[in-house]
Amino acid sequence: DLPNEDYCRRSQPGYASGYPRLKKEDFSCPIIMKRTLDDNKNIFRVKKQDVCPADYYKGALVVAPRRDYHYYRQNDDTKYWDHKPGYKPVQHVDSNNNIITDPQLAARNYGGTLHYTDFCGYLCVPRDPEKKRMTMYPNPALAPMKKRLTREIKNIIHRRTRRNYRI
Repeated sequence: DLPNEDYCRRSQPGYASGYPRLKKEDFSCPIIMKRTLDDNKNIFRVKKQDVCPADYYKGALVVAPRRDYHYYRQNDDTKYWDHKPGYKPVQHVDSNNNIITDPQLAARNYGGTLHYTDFCGYLCVPRDPEKKRMTMYPNPALAPMKKRLTREIKNIIHRRTRRNYRI
């Protein structure tokens, strides 16, 4: 597992709205859904049979309680569903290697604690990236300062290391 203060260095639900860092107890459908919708006023919940407007795509959210969350996206061409597990390539199949026709019915047990047992619902998500908000820092206003401080700390360490090894 990664340290809490550096959780995946990826955008996390709620960070763009100023929510604090995710804790284990936050990995539940109500909390992850609320944080997702609070970050993105243009994303809205829909029912399974609903069709999203043309400038939106259909998404879905699932949760592995106390461990992780995961989003799915419906493919326009095939109407099947895709998902992207972390840093891995886009997948078109579930954990049993079956094509995903409905994320609510898909196999979502990836072993160990990565068992996405909770289906949270369907969403309409804008295609325009300008209409989506995400950040990998809990307080977006502090992101530039964190980057600057990280760079300054690395420079200090580099200078000290060079000084200690001069001959």
